[in-house]
Amino acid sequence: MSQQDQGIKSISLKSSAELVIQYLRYALNYIIYQRELAPSNSFEVDKEYGLSLMRCTDEKIARYIASSLKHAENYINQRGLNELNFVIFNKGSMEVCEKWVFQIEYESENTISKTNRTNIQAEIRAVLRQIITSINFLPIIDSSHKFKIVFRPSSIQVVAQFPFEIFPYSLTILQSEELSFRKMSTSFHTVETKVVYKRLANN
Repeated sequence: MSQQDQGIKSISLKSSAELVIQYLRYALNYIIYQRELAPSNSFEVDKEYGLSLMRCTDEKIARYIASSLKHAENYINQRGLNELNFVIFNKGSMEVCEKWVFQIEYESENTISKTNRTNIQAEIRAVLRQIITSINFLPIIDSSHKFKIVFRPSSIQVVAQFPFEIFPYSLTILQSEELSFRKMSTSFHTVETKVVYKRLANN
């Protein structure tokens, strides 16, 4: 089957989860790049969705993202993940200054796909473009910050079934601003993306 035919054909539930994970992978890598959470020389450019997207090559970070997204895909396939939070916090105080929230909604398991890979990729491209330009609105953060990926499960049963890692500090950001992005939908899954960040004192 040609790439053009693959783009036109409706996707499966499994392919839907894979596309969500692919979106999350590029989104997380670009956030790490633009928020300077890894050295600038530890990134390579990937041409995807008609965009130049940054991918972190730092071995520890790349391994952490790959492991987190592998868990996320398992959770999504079990309808067990409500949110993936990318949390940026101060290494000393542990105060959260910024969090990127990827909220996942699930359609009925009997849903018939109404869209195709080409349309989904166009939606992903639109959201990634918004993430890229969001640097113009976000406050500067310094090198005293690090990040963590935190999952919010859909039920207690999911927590018992899968190894959710807990962030032991509050995720609440006082005096915050919020910036919401476009949704991307596969018919099976809808991902709503937003960033919540600490408002500067003079704002």
